[in-house]
Amino acid sequence: MREDEPELLRLRPSVLSYPGHLLYFALVFVIGVLLLVLLHAGRGYVVLLLLALLAGGAASLWLRRLATVYVVTTRRIIERRGVLGRQEKEVEIRDIRLLSVEQSFLERLLGIGRIEINTAAGNEVEMTFAGFADPLRVKALIAEQRPRT
Repeated sequence: MREDEPELLRLRPSVLSYPGHLLYFALVFVIGVLLLVLLHAGRGYVVLLLLALLAGGAASLWLRRLATVYVVTTRRIIERRGVLGRQEKEVEIRDIRLLSVEQSFLERLLGIGRIEINTAAGNEVEMTFAGFADPLRVKALIAEQRPRT
């Protein structure tokens, strides 16, 4: 960031925005409990296998969250993706024409959502912030940075 451009907000997607990973953890837990109840011998191996599966799932979730960051400054909105490779998109706040918040019923229950950003460059969505907490607060923060006309 430039010195004359303070960072206002740095976001990463919520863990709750990865339902596939959460389902994976639930299934591993249920299958593990069933195996421990049904098997009398070899419980130590079952526990080791379950711990390995849970550790692998946790590492995958951590890397997916680490790979995405959204930054809001006083002038720009920046989306960075990637751990080894890198992709970066940015939108000048002064160019934003439409900010819209979208939340499904489940997302509203979980307190997460997404913001779609349209610019003067076209009719399509330029950038989407997805899966983070309190999207209405983030939308208000971005709107406050827009120049008054």
